Amino acid sequence: MRRPSFRLRVGLAATAALLLAVVVPAATGSSRAFAQSGSVTLSPAQGPPGTEVTATGSGWTPGDTIQAVWNTDNGNNVGSPAVVNSGGAFTLTFAVPSGTAQVSYQVAFVDKTHPYVAGANFTVTQSSPPAAPSNVKVLPYGPLGFYITWTSNSTDQTGFQVENGVTTQNVTTAGQDDYLWVVAQPSTYMCFAVRADNSSGDSAWAGMWTCASTPPGGSPAAPTNVVATGISPNTIQISFVNQADNETAFLFYNGVTTETYNSDDEPGQGSSFTVDWTGLQPNTWMCFEAAAYNQWGRSAYVPSTWACAWTQS
Repeated sequence: MRRPSFRLRVGLAATAALLLAVVVPAATGSSRAFAQSGSVTLSPAQGPPGTEVTATGSGWTPGDTIQAVWNTDNGNNVGSPAVVNSGGAFTLTFAVPSGTAQVSYQVAFVDKTHPYVAGANFTVTQSSPPAAPSNVKVLPYGPLGFYITWTSNSTDQTGFQVENGVTTQNVTTAGQDDYLWVVAQPSTYMCFAVRADNSSGDSAWAGMWTCASTPPGGSPAAPTNVVATGISPNTIQISFVNQADNETAFLFYNGVTTETYNSDDEPGQGSSFTVDWTGLQPNTWMCFEAAAYNQWGRSAYVPSTWACAWTQS
C-alpha cells in the first residue's frame, strides 16, 4: 500500500509552546501515535549580541532532531541541531546574532522529525556603557554662545551629555559630535565636560573641565584683505582675514544679492578664510564686499572699492 503523505505548518505562540498530537503511518502499514509536549528554557534569557545561550529542552520525542531558529520559525537557523535523548531532553547552544536591535525576540525550536515547534523569549541588551569621548574643545560662538566639539570613541552610544557643572544638556543623536550652548550675557566664563551614554549606562566624563569665555557684546569688527579670485568657469573665491572675536556670521554682497556664511565653527580672530561664490557663467565679471555679523548687528561692508574678478573661460 502506498504510504500517505501530509504537510503541516505550525505557527508559534508568543508565550507558550504548542501541543500537537499526530498519527504517523509506519512503513509496515501499522501506525505509531506520539504526543508532543516539549518545552525549552534559555540560559541566560537576556544579553547583548554575541551572547552564548544554552537551550535546554524537556518533554520531546526521543531521537528527534531539534533546530533553533532566531526570531520565530521564519527566521534564520542559529546553532547546530541537537538530538533528543532517551529521556526526552536535549541541550543546544547558539550565539545571539550580531547587529540585533535591543528588543525581545522569540527563539523557535523546531522538531525537524515531527511537525512540532516550541518557543522561548530572549531579550537583547547593551553589553556595557560606551567608551568615553575625547578631544573636547570649547570655542566662543559670538557673545552669546559656546561651540563644544568632541571625538566619539564608541559605536554603541545612543547619545551624549554635555555638562557645565550645573546643567546637563542631552544630545540624542548618536553620531553628533558638537553642541552649541547658548548663554544669556556676553563676557560669560564657563567650563564643560562631555560623556556618552546608552541603555547600559554612562561613560566617564571627558574634558573635565574645558573652559572658555564669550567675548563682549557690540557689533563685530569688519574683515580685512578682502580679495576675489576666479578659480573656475563657474566660481569666484572670496578670501579675507577675520578681525572680529565676536562674530557669528559673515555677509557677502555683490551689489544685488547677499549670501551668508554661518557656521558654529567660525574662523578665529586674525585667521584667513575663503568662501566660494558658485553658480556663475564662464567669463563673468563680479565684485564683492564683505562684513561680519552678530546679534548686535553687522560691521561696515569692505572694501569700499569692492573686490572684483572674472570667472575663468
